[in-house]
Amino acid sequence: MNNLLIVLGAMIFLIILWMLTYRNILQHYKSEISKSESDLKQKFFIVFNRIPYLLEVMSEYKVFMSHNGAEILEMRTTLIDSELKIEDAFEIYVKLYTYVEEVFATDGSQFKSDVGFLEILYELQDMHDEIRLIVKEYNGSAVGFNEKLLKFPGNFVGGLFNMQSLRTL
Repeated sequence: MNNLLIVLGAMIFLIILWMLTYRNILQHYKSEISKSESDLKQKFFIVFNRIPYLLEVMSEYKVFMSHNGAEILEMRTTLIDSELKIEDAFEIYVKLYTYVEEVFATDGSQFKSDVGFLEILYELQDMHDEIRLIVKEYNGSAVGFNEKLLKFPGNFVGGLFNMQSLRTL
């Protein structure tokens, strides 16, 4: 009888240890996602601080803009809000970056004399490349997390610890 209780206790201990180990695997994915979110917010902040100068120069040169300046500044203000979900912030960033791409597509001859403006445009291009890499890391972690969460034992452990699947960007 004692041997049976010892074996049963050992099995319960191993099951709990296994569940906690799997929970740590899921938490590892979540921590990678949190790091990517933090990196994205930092890059967004840098990009959004360049927008007012960009708009000022664009209005000086009377360059065609598909968005008006107030709308772009409103998007920028929304993005600076730290409580914004990363998915929503990324969506607004994509809209803003579309505007920056339009600037690059215009005839750049009128900007050649404004070195500061060109520096900001190239900095925004570089920042966009960095953001794309971070988004790739974020999406990889989110997909890995979701795959683990959908299969046994992830669905069981995730249910116990109230873990939800994540959206990709």
